[in-house]
Amino acid sequence: MKQIFICLLCICCFRIAESQNVKGDGNKNNDNNETSKTTSTEVALKPETPKNEKYGYLDSNGISIIPPVYDEGIYYNEGLAKLYLNKKYGFADTDGKIVIPIKYNNASIFSDGLALVTLDGRQSFIDKQGKVIIPINYEYATIFSDGLALVKLNGKYGYINKKPN
Repeated sequence: MKQIFICLLCICCFRIAESQNVKGDGNKNNDNNETSKTTSTEVALKPETPKNEKYGYLDSNGISIIPPVYDEGIYYNEGLAKLYLNKKYGFADTDGKIVIPIKYNNASIFSDGLALVTLDGRQSFIDKQGKVIIPINYEYATIFSDGLALVKLNGKYGYINKKPN
């Protein structure tokens, strides 16, 4: 009975996480709605022209800080903007410098100082300098919330904290 309860609890947690986090970025899989958001850093993003639909970032004065060459535009979060180019993700700081190379198959926005990234079908977490904090080996993971993240490893679900052990 205890095993059934734990199994049901894990399934419920997975379903909730999945419904809130389809792409692992803390938002429902609808990045197109994020293209007009601004944050407290007063950085806005806007397509250069409707014809080419490439995205760049402008500051609050309309000055370009990241050129409009990206396939998707995501708002700044925790001081970094998620960039998408040629089906890969990376991050730039508020000066427009790419601080985490554009190499990941998928990436979330930063939450609790970490971003969930996918590389070659495995998910894990990096810090704002791009250092892997928790090794890339999970089959599924959600972003951290209140210090915990739901993960799947070898077909089993559980929670991890930010410490690598």
